[in-house]
This record gives sequence, structure tokens and C-alpha cells, in this order.
Amino acid sequence: MSPPRRVGQGPFDVRTRHAKGTQKSPKEWLWQPGLAPDSLRITMMQHLEALKLSHYSEETLRAKAKDYRLFVLWCEERGLTKPTDVTKRLLERYQRRLFYLRKPDG
Repeated sequence: MSPPRRVGQGPFDVRTRHAKGTQKSPKEWLWQPGLAPDSLRITMMQHLEALKLSHYSEETLRAKAKDYRLFVLWCEERGLTKPTDVTKRLLERYQRRLFYLRKPDG
């Protein structure tokens, strides 16, 4: 599979185009080599696996993985890599960030 080509800019624009219409699996959105077992990314992947075992559709898993990836990137930009680093206050900051994000078309 050829690497995706980014469309747009910044970590919050994760639209990608793949060769021949291929799509990433949900785990590929979060996977990185050398992850610590207690990392935020691993925890998100375990949550996706639990959802898969609960018979969530692949499309739902893919959408959730993209959302989780955005959150993980946002956290990593702030040096937060473990689930214990995530607090209610941090989640509220992230929600505000999403609220103030604007699409290019307004």
C-alpha cells in the first residue's frame, strides 16, 4: 500500500487519500513502533478492540480511530502520553479546542 497523501494542514485535518481507494484499518491510525504498554495509544487501541468484540461496524471503528488519533496527537503535543495524564480539565480544554475549530468553508 502506498503512503497516504495529506490533504489540508495541521493535525486536525486528517483527511487522506490512498492509492486505489484503500483505507487504513482502525489500528493503523494509532499504531507506532516501540509503544510503551501503558501508553495512551495502546489504551485507545485496546478500547477499539473491545468495541470490535462488541460487534461495532468497521466504519464506526474507523471513525472512532480517527477521532482517537486526533485526541492522542493533541495530547502528545502537550507531552501527555499516558492515560493517567488525562484529567477532566484537560478534556474540557480539548472540547473547547474542537468547538473553536473552523472548517475551511466556514
